[in-house]
Amino acid sequence: MSRHPISHPISHPIGHQISDRNTDEIADEIANEITGEIANEAAVCKALTVNHIAISVSDLQRSRQWYCRMFGLRVIQESEQSVLLGFGDSMLVLRPDPRPGTISHFMFGIDRFDAASLAARLRAQGLDPQADSDSFHVRDPDGLNVQVGDKGLGLSEGIVENGFRMR
Repeated sequence: MSRHPISHPISHPIGHQISDRNTDEIADEIANEITGEIANEAAVCKALTVNHIAISVSDLQRSRQWYCRMFGLRVIQESEQSVLLGFGDSMLVLRPDPRPGTISHFMFGIDRFDAASLAARLRAQGLDPQADSDSFHVRDPDGLNVQVGDKGLGLSEGIVENGFRMR
């Protein structure tokens, strides 16, 4: 595709002045602004953070030590079932598993978690929300376990292990 430079200022439909830019750059900017608006308006629930990423490990202590040493993560909670390591407004959750080295799931954090409202919105999308602590798990189109819930879940005081398993 050829790029056509614009040699004189023109008026951008969103109100910006444009000069010395090519039409592909302008088209990309307009598309990004439009799709961003559509995504925000159509969102079933607006993700604000990645609350946590849960990974499977072969040795909890070895992995805890490695992640703390390598990345300066802080221990939020430790048990025989899991280790929660904090960084910024997120966590890395380590859990022992016979198949280590995989991501079991991740969680998007949202504002104003309302279980009944969120469950209804997820069901309206044809999903089967499975309740967990202040959150729900759903499957993405490829079967990945995606959790959505309160953005602050577990960040300051850890979580209560409840043995949740995705169906």
